[in-house]
Amino acid sequence: AKDQAESANRAKSYFLASVSHELRTPLNAIIGYGNHLKQLEMPKNQHDMIDASVKAGEHLLLLIDQLIQIARNDSGTALVQPKAIKPTELMSEIRDIMKVRADDKGLALQLHAAPLSDTIVNAPCDVVRNILLNLVGNAIKFTESGSVTISGELSWDDDRPLLKLTVADTGIGIAIEAQKRIFEPFQQADETVLNRFGGTGLGLAICRQLLDQIGGTIAVHSELGIGTEFMVTVPVERVIEQNSQIETDPALEPAVKLLALGHFDPALLAKAQAAGNYHVHNVAVNNGLSLREALGQIRLDDYRLAIVDDQLISQFDPSDPVWQLFVDAKVVPVLVAKEADIDIGDVELRAAFATVIPASPQFDEVRSAIRIGCSFASPIADNDRQTEVPVSYQSRNVLVADDNRTNRHILGAILEAAGHNVTMVCDGDETLDALEKDKFDIVLLDVNMPRLNGIDACKMWRQIEGGRSHIPIVGVTADATLETEERCLGAGMDLRLTKPVNAPLLLATIDKCCGKNSSPFTMQSQQDDVFNTVVPIAGCPDTAAATVLDQDHMAYLFSIGGQAFVDEMIESFMLDSGESMQSLRDAVASSNVDQFRFAAHALKSCSNNMGAKVMAGLCGRLEKITESEFAANGAQQCSAVGKTLDTVKAELAAPQGTINPPAANCG
Repeated sequence: AKDQAESANRAKSYFLASVSHELRTPLNAIIGYGNHLKQLEMPKNQHDMIDASVKAGEHLLLLIDQLIQIARNDSGTALVQPKAIKPTELMSEIRDIMKVRADDKGLALQLHAAPLSDTIVNAPCDVVRNILLNLVGNAIKFTESGSVTISGELSWDDDRPLLKLTVADTGIGIAIEAQKRIFEPFQQADETVLNRFGGTGLGLAICRQLLDQIGGTIAVHSELGIGTEFMVTVPVERVIEQNSQIETDPALEPAVKLLALGHFDPALLAKAQAAGNYHVHNVAVNNGLSLREALGQIRLDDYRLAIVDDQLISQFDPSDPVWQLFVDAKVVPVLVAKEADIDIGDVELRAAFATVIPASPQFDEVRSAIRIGCSFASPIADNDRQTEVPVSYQSRNVLVADDNRTNRHILGAILEAAGHNVTMVCDGDETLDALEKDKFDIVLLDVNMPRLNGIDACKMWRQIEGGRSHIPIVGVTADATLETEERCLGAGMDLRLTKPVNAPLLLATIDKCCGKNSSPFTMQSQQDDVFNTVVPIAGCPDTAAATVLDQDHMAYLFSIGGQAFVDEMIESFMLDSGESMQSLRDAVASSNVDQFRFAAHALKSCSNNMGAKVMAGLCGRLEKITESEFAANGAQQCSAVGKTLDTVKAELAAPQGTINPPAANCG
């Protein structure tokens, strides 16, 4: 029974590793392509859509990791890891992800935050993000016209501060008798909701379960035909002042132009001017007519934020076109109210304002209000983005160890384009020789290599290194499981990166590891490798009708280094795949299943790098072949790989002209 339980646990672990790997691979491509496209010149609306897609992909990647955690720990819950965040930045992220859905329905998606709610706190931001995405998604789904509003506030009255979040809509509403039922699994407000809008009835039940896990609460207030408001509270912790982010010298910040409309206490304008590198332009309008005239003469596009006197808003209906002028110019209004304790919920035009401050606020309130308004503003316009200073990195000596020639070429292209000096080796033995011979700032070490693998090579080097200066070693692998990460860290690696490698993340990691103030990462204890089981293969798929090469991937390779780089990649693939194919045949001839699996893994890796997805998928299944399957069908599978490889090579060798880079027009 014990052996059966251990075998079942190993099988489960291997299944989790496979699921994690297979789900992450397409997402890494989506995120990688998206990040690359963001660097191209394109219209602002297209850039914003790509940015939202990347954020959504990153969130889905997070959900996959949480799913793996839940399945692994058998508790039905994911591990909650508090992080230092600004609630306003999290709200902006939710707005950016959900804006496309709101725009499709013609809904206004608004953000509001109380002053000082941009304070940094430690909070379970992953859980809060999941809850907000669920609530905002529901609000958009059940609202046909009007708006969806996300509000945030930090309450400091209690011993432990609370983050209070509200999602309000102008949708269909929920009957009083249904408001308790909707938090139960598989429950909708009524059958008509299910018929009109669909859904499983699980979203709110999940939200409540997540909040129970972190000690939070959720409540609802709704009226049929009027709308619904969900109120969420989340316990947070103060960030000790000296550990919070260092304030930037205002003189070093980009200048921001603020427009003040109305009559204000000069002290308030002085505080706004002193809150940062802000230039305040005050237009002393007295009434609605003078406001319209002033807005007709002012280039609103020149301003990032408008401070508005509350005496003016009472003269305008919420649907008045004057407020659309601010929306069209992407200028965020901040309301200055005469009442000392005004609540944004009491303001009829609250959907138009990012935050509300009293007429005689404290300096911190003014500074916070301006920062909230600027953070809620739309992304910087095209002409501003084009003048941004490109990210630069200090040149480092980087050792890349990978048995796959194609992998080496891609890593080399990314690193050399950033100004790094790159040395390439093919296995663990060559890695140790290079480290003894030359001086390197960092090592990128493939975990799975022939002869001496990355894990063993790292262990040996840490023993050899002794009291010498610590060299950061980063493990590179397609296995995203915690077990593999623990093996890497237990061997003495500083951290692990998952393939396919994201270029900005790779460069930022090198910069962090090699920084002057960097220190070795905290090591975790080594655990035994539990991935010693494999899954049976049902058979080879029919690849005749599938696309041999992914042309989008070919275009991406072109964007890295042009046609010459693509030609180098093709040449490397021809050599690597030929060697691995011969190794696969030798494994069949000698009945060596381990060699067969390793050769299949090598073929999968170089095929993925070349965009040969069908070939990679076939080899991905063969790298997990069981001994019985290998004995029965190893020769047949080898023959299928050979035929598929011949097709890929023929496609690469055929005259195709110059490959076009990815188009900038994504609309």
